[in-house]
Formats: sequence, structure tokens, C-alpha cells
Amino acid sequence: MITRLLGRWWRTAAVLAVVVAAAAGLAMWTPAPAAHASNGPLGAPSVGQNSDGRLEIFSIGPDGGLWHDWQCGALCGWSGWHSLGGNFFTNPAIGQDHAGQLHVFVVSTAGAMYHYWHNPPAAGGGWGVASLGSPAPGLTGNSPAVARNTDGHLEIFASSGDGAIWHNWQCDGCAGGWSGWFSLGGNFQIGPVVATTPGSNGENGTGAIEIFAADSNGTLWHNWQCGATCGWSGWHSLGGQVFGEPVVGRNSNGQLEVFSDGQDGLDHIWQCGALCGWSAWSSLGGPGGFAAVTQNSDGRLEVFKTALQTPQGPGNVWHAWQCGATCGWSGWNNIGGQTDPFGGIDVGRNSDGRLEAFTLGQAGSAVVHAWQCGTCVGGWSAWSSLGTPG
Repeated sequence: MITRLLGRWWRTAAVLAVVVAAAAGLAMWTPAPAAHASNGPLGAPSVGQNSDGRLEIFSIGPDGGLWHDWQCGALCGWSGWHSLGGNFFTNPAIGQDHAGQLHVFVVSTAGAMYHYWHNPPAAGGGWGVASLGSPAPGLTGNSPAVARNTDGHLEIFASSGDGAIWHNWQCDGCAGGWSGWFSLGGNFQIGPVVATTPGSNGENGTGAIEIFAADSNGTLWHNWQCGATCGWSGWHSLGGQVFGEPVVGRNSNGQLEVFSDGQDGLDHIWQCGALCGWSAWSSLGGPGGFAAVTQNSDGRLEVFKTALQTPQGPGNVWHAWQCGATCGWSGWNNIGGQTDPFGGIDVGRNSDGRLEAFTLGQAGSAVVHAWQCGTCVGGWSAWSSLGTPG
């Protein structure tokens, strides 16, 4: 279901994440960053990394089509926006295969999953596209998630109209190269998400894929591959009171860490080894908003938020980072920006290790970015526009 709110197309709370509203101490439903129907504003940007280290971003344009823009080197900076066509209403999920080629998955307005892939230069380059259909209950407006198995095959996850998480994986002996849709069960409103930190490709420390989703009570659940003898573990509760779409990072020791908005800011929970399994939930504070997490070149996690409301006003981007055994986390730092507080955020890591953040400008008018800069005040560049697709 899609609802038009304040002139923008947003997914409703029935199928989307929630975020914290700082009003009377109550948690209130608000729209999540979303793609939209045709002729609406931009969808939230998603970032992937090519095999040569160049970043590439994808967004649903005002025409409902999938658009992309990529780094093209010192001589041109960014390529400018190019259309891949289609008519979509979820944000794209981006994966990288064993050869480093990008694959993009997005749900059409007709409810089918579409798969785009970048052909290697030996195959003539360019992009291919094919429909992967949908499970019988149909796909919701939740964005899909993608991970890479230890054998190099990609696997996609999506929520359906029956509340369950369904999956579909590359299969060498299958018609069209994909298994078809199979249910993992559950009854969820938020998710699915998988670990998507640089180098992990959705795998946890053992190489098994682990997925996360939240139910209507805000309880976070997870399910993981457990080998040839059991396939998948089944859903297990991690508790919590999740008010926003969770994001998952992988620590330098391979253990996963999940972040999501709670009543007191950004909450997190992490794997803590054989003795405890998972930690208790803990708050990092900070403003309510949409989050992204990535890994610095030295393995430390860094989280980013587009703030719904702060003393500096809406639209500022904030970040916090792991700062070692002596301090744990840095506390929240403002990197500014006159951004759309509902525009979502995604973060990539450049080939030289510098992080680069992407979100939407005011009123979703354009994709904007900022990057780590050793000579800049505060260590980050000013926000710069990459323009509007179409």
C-alpha cells in the first residue's frame, strides 16, 4: 500500500519502518525513506562499489525509473545521471558478485522483483535486466535486501503480503539461473535487512548469511543459515523496541552489530561470543531519524543519521564512531547539510578508505553528498549536489 503524504509518495506504517518522534516522550509512526510512484520526487539513494573501487549510486527518479551515477575518475568526477528504465516503488538493493560486478534489485509498481546486472567488459559491458517475479502473496513496499553466499551466489530477501520473509537465490542448474521464491516464515512489518558492511557482502563472521526483521510490537528477530543439515535456523527473538528500520554492520572481529531507533535515540545490540550470544540492548542517544552504518578502513564501525529535529533544525546529518576500548563510542557530531529529513542516507567507502555519505537535498530535490576530507574543517567536505535524475 502506498500513501501520498504532503505531496510526497511514502510507504505507510503498515509495511514500513518507524522512527522516534520527540513529542511527550512518545514513539510515533512516521514515514520511512522511500521510493515512490511515477512523477513523484526522488527515492532515497543507495550506493555500491565497483570492482575497481569506484562508487556508484542508484535512485528512483521522478519518472519512477531506476537511475544511476558513478565516479569516473579525476578528469570528470561523476558521470551524471543515466536511466536504466522501469517503473519502481522501492529503494534498490545493491550486491556485488564474486567477480566484483554490481547487481541491483528493485520492486516494480506491478509488484515484481527486477534484477539488473552489470556485464563485465569481456561480455560487452552495459546492463542486463530480467524479472524475477514475486511470491504468491505478492511483494510489499519494503525495500529488498541482498547478500552473497560463500560459493559466490547472490541471494535476495523480500517481505510479502502474508507478512513472511521470502528468498530467492542464484542457482546454476535452475531455469533462468534463479531458484524461485521460497518462504522463511514470520510475520513482520519492518525488514528484511542483512549485514552490508564493506567486505562482508552480507555474510557474518562464519560466512553464513543472517537476516533481521521486526514485528508489529517492535521486537527484532533474526534467522541465519545453519548449514546443510538444517538450512535455516528459524526465527529467534532479540527483543528490543525497534522504531526504525534497523541497519547491520560487522565489527573487525567478524561479530555483527545491529542499530535501530528506540525511544531514547539510536539503540544497538551486538554479538558477544559463545558465553552470551548477543548483548543486551544499549542506547547511543542522538537524534531520531534514519540511519546507515559502514566500516572504516581500520575496521571501526561508524553510524550516520539524518535528523528529524535537532536544536540546529531538521535536515542535519550526524555521525558517531567506535573510538576504541577506552571510550567505546565518540558521541554524536554534526556534519551539517540542508538535507531532506525524510530522505534516508547511505554511505560508501572510497578505494582510498575515505567514507562518503549520500542523501537527498531539501524537499527531495536532488541527491547530495559529502566525504571525509583531511584538510576540511571537522574532517568532512561541504555538502555538494549531484543533481536530479531525468
